[in-house]
Amino acid sequence: GTIQVASTGELALLHCRVQSAEGCGLVVGPGALATLQWSEVQDCSGHGVMVHNGGVVVLSHSEVRNCGLHGLLVFHDGSATPAAPLSPEHRSLISLRACGRAAALLKHSSIVSN
Repeated sequence: GTIQVASTGELALLHCRVQSAEGCGLVVGPGALATLQWSEVQDCSGHGVMVHNGGVVVLSHSEVRNCGLHGLLVFHDGSATPAAPLSPEHRSLISLRACGRAAALLKHSSIVSN
């Protein structure tokens, strides 16, 4: 991925754009934490955001769009969490795949597929 966070690493993106990545835009792996606020992940050839193996991503007021695969892929005990569930209008915009015990909730964010 363009940005990879792993091994209990932490990353905060505030008012940032991850764009035109080869593969995934952001990969959050084992024990890592990534927080995106007022940020965009777009035009990635793979998944926009991939969270796995205990990684955690918090999306707040952010957008993931126009990615070649899933906008947000959460698997193997990864989680994508904010403070509130999706509103009905945002639920219809999600291109999301969650596997195993993974969970995903977004706050004032959207994931739009092609």
